[in-house]
Amino acid sequence: MPGQGCVDPGRRRRGASPRRRAPDIGRPGVPAGDPVTSAGPDVLSPGATYGAFVAGVVALPGSCDVVRVTGRDALSYLQSQCTQDLTALRDGGSVESLLLSPQGRVEAYVRVVRLDEQEALVVAATGSGEAVASRLKRFRLRVKVELEQLDWPCVQLRGPGSRAAAGDEAAGDEAAGVVVLEVERGWAVGLDLVGSGARVPDGVPLGDPGAFAALRIESGEPLPGAEIGEKTIPQEIGVVERAVSFTKGCYPGQELVARIDARGGHVPRRLRGVLVEASSPVALPAE
Repeated sequence: MPGQGCVDPGRRRRGASPRRRAPDIGRPGVPAGDPVTSAGPDVLSPGATYGAFVAGVVALPGSCDVVRVTGRDALSYLQSQCTQDLTALRDGGSVESLLLSPQGRVEAYVRVVRLDEQEALVVAATGSGEAVASRLKRFRLRVKVELEQLDWPCVQLRGPGSRAAAGDEAAGDEAAGVVVLEVERGWAVGLDLVGSGARVPDGVPLGDPGAFAALRIESGEPLPGAEIGEKTIPQEIGVVERAVSFTKGCYPGQELVARIDARGGHVPRRLRGVLVEASSPVALPAE
């Protein structure tokens, strides 16, 4: 029987088809933040960067925030806190997930990577590490779990040639300081190389930061401080199919997510892309 505030995983809205569990590998990585620096002389132009997105490979070095979770209860604790089901993960596997408040608001959009039975990484966008660590500490009661914040390099590789360009690094080697996250969202495909040993593979050109930011937006990848705010709920940002399990046990915020799903997933607002044709920058409307 589910406990107080939990929803029975067996209860689904009438006529709904069962949701597929997210696979270990093959889902998008978590963006390392939209770069704000201008392109240098050795960086491809925006047009050439887009060409590499479609028919080549291009890199953008940056950083991401990581929380290392270790201890006897590391995986079971994350299972109790994440919206995604982690039980089927194998060593080296990863899934997207959300960390919610008890009221069902999104506190972090993350990628959980299982390293072994007592260690996992929670990878988040740059600037989100403190929020992730604080959120995980909040419910850490009577469990053998240690949390460590890390600021790691993250090299984004985009384009169909990403795996071939990464070579041996595409397999991932945590001992060498590199964890590989596969990215596949719409036409945004590639790899994120995360870790102290992450570097731009030889021969891969650097891409225009603005083009990478545009690709993130076009592919619908939500970012804290941009598309994700203090009052955002999962169904508003289009990640439920990838980051939420409706067949796992309880986690904070589950009740609201399940109730909205049972009512058809209808919410007052949703993340949408808008294509504007203009010869000059378009001013955003005031909130």
